[in-house]
Amino acid sequence: MWRVRSGRGTPRQRGGARWLLWVGLGLSAVGLLGRRASGASLILDDFQSAQRWGWTDLSVGSGTLQQGGGSLQMTLPAQGRVTFLASRLANEPLTLVEGQPVELDVDVLSRVGGGSGFAVLAWAPTNEPLQNLHGYFLALSSNEVRVGRAWGDYLYAATPQPMAPSANVTLALMLTQQAGDVSVRARVTETRSGAVFFDQSFVDAGGEGPAGSVANGTGTPSLGAGHLTLMALDETDAPPITLSVNFANARASAPAFVTNRPPVLWDFVPPDAACFVPPRGGTGQQSDLPFKLFDDRPFSYSGPRSLVIDGLWLGPIGFQYVSGSAERVVQLDPWFLYAQDTNYVVSVQATDAAGVSTSVTTQFDTFSTNDLVIEAEDYNFGGGGFIDQPALTPEGAAPVAGAYRGQVGVAGVDFVDPAAADSGSTYRPADPVGIVRSLDYPRPLFVAAGGEDLGFYDYAVKLSAAGESFNYARTFDEGFYEVFLRQSVVNQSQTVAALERVDGDPGRSAPRTTLLGWFLGHETGFLFRNVPLTDEVGRTIVIPLGGVETLRLRQVSVLGAAAVSFVNYMVLPVVSARTPVLESAAVVNGLYAAEAGAVVDTNATTVTVAVPANSPRFYRLRAEEPVRVNQARVSGGVLVIAYQTLGR
Repeated sequence: MWRVRSGRGTPRQRGGARWLLWVGLGLSAVGLLGRRASGASLILDDFQSAQRWGWTDLSVGSGTLQQGGGSLQMTLPAQGRVTFLASRLANEPLTLVEGQPVELDVDVLSRVGGGSGFAVLAWAPTNEPLQNLHGYFLALSSNEVRVGRAWGDYLYAATPQPMAPSANVTLALMLTQQAGDVSVRARVTETRSGAVFFDQSFVDAGGEGPAGSVANGTGTPSLGAGHLTLMALDETDAPPITLSVNFANARASAPAFVTNRPPVLWDFVPPDAACFVPPRGGTGQQSDLPFKLFDDRPFSYSGPRSLVIDGLWLGPIGFQYVSGSAERVVQLDPWFLYAQDTNYVVSVQATDAAGVSTSVTTQFDTFSTNDLVIEAEDYNFGGGGFIDQPALTPEGAAPVAGAYRGQVGVAGVDFVDPAAADSGSTYRPADPVGIVRSLDYPRPLFVAAGGEDLGFYDYAVKLSAAGESFNYARTFDEGFYEVFLRQSVVNQSQTVAALERVDGDPGRSAPRTTLLGWFLGHETGFLFRNVPLTDEVGRTIVIPLGGVETLRLRQVSVLGAAAVSFVNYMVLPVVSARTPVLESAAVVNGLYAAEAGAVVDTNATTVTVAVPANSPRFYRLRAEEPVRVNQARVSGGVLVIAYQTLGR
């Protein structure tokens, strides 16, 4: 629960493919910034230099960041949707220690934008991705002050009197951990005179917030190490207004600081959550995964460094040095390739000579633009109607026969929305479905059409309640398909959605359906990620499709009051399997997933796999060419299947 105390003074106190990459750093003893004594206040960055050290940035939507001459300016152009630009000082941890305050503050030279545009000072936990917008924050717009522990989870959101101006103010947070709770004091003062516009204290004891606030998915106080974070966030105005925030003098004090700060990894290429990345490699092409390393002390290349993918050592990594700095660009050997139609999860760990480590996980996919993509907003209309190759039309265009824009779905048939609370969008205004402009990376389809400058927006469907569902009929080429759901989950640690085949008449309500698999999502914040279709224990599965079929996407999870899931699309790459693949399920009509331990001998045309002793399994062979099982026998706990390839 939140306990709130207004006034000044101290706060109240209480009693896909997965890669692993290791990089080692050798250090010398030269500090980049002067160290501070325990509890002393230090300007972490005065923004005098145009070169930024130790900061990691995240832009959701199109934003620009400029530093130099004593200020850090964040600008978000008018986009008509939620956007933000965030920067976290990753190499300066501020750790909550029992009973000892951590203070951080920043000057706001100016904030230009409407009432939905906020300048934000935050303490962001080290163990939380920046895009989740978790941690403790103080946010200021032209008519509102917000204090909270996650965006959408506020312990204060109102217009104080007097309201602070939009220029020459200082935002300050003081955090103190005690007995597992965190007291939060938030202040807004006039920078020069110190005149107080806002000063309130709260205690985060977990659980739900006070009346009028919104609880997040966990309701758990944030503890441990965190980082000073600055942000410009726009919740959109009507009409939208460009937001510009100019910060100066980021400061902090804490009870104790490490003398050796951890390395920082950033600027991954492809960027985290990138989609439809062209595969690299081949004659004359460079195939790499460059990123940058920064440490508070200069380091040199020494000893072996290697890239490991599924246990396979792929050779050393080279450094590109940036003259006169502690920054290094890491680049993989140019012969390394990454393949088509793969969802990559890359784990990177950098460790300095003193054993201080930083770990980062980044993801991207190499799906082909030729793969079948079903847009979330392109659900059936008119009681089962569909378009196989829909025309792409700009926002504001009149409905056309070959496009989904403007089509009207039948409630309870083409879509189910238990709350029916969402207002219509410009895409399908007659349907009470939350269709919003997507915050995902621009895709080749929309870029080639002219992009947002010409009104070609990507859209996402907002899910906020269990039981919401959408039917998608298409004509499928016969084959086996993987399925990935492109999803963003905000303020909820886990979500579950089901993919079903509609076996009955898709033009009627409550037709017969067959479960095809689960999308087991997790919190991604405002970044979209690919969630594979899996069985009940999370093993990726492949489904057979052919001819006209209707798929149903159904939200299963109950979402918290501040939680929301945005679905952009489903992508269905075809899976080739000339060599048979052995799959199994717990029940005969269950969800079949590939057996990782199966051994296929194409010369002997046999498949062998160890079978569990006490639980029955049902097995099937999947292959691109027709196969016939000639014999299946179990001997000594091992299943041996003899098969024959029949050809086409």
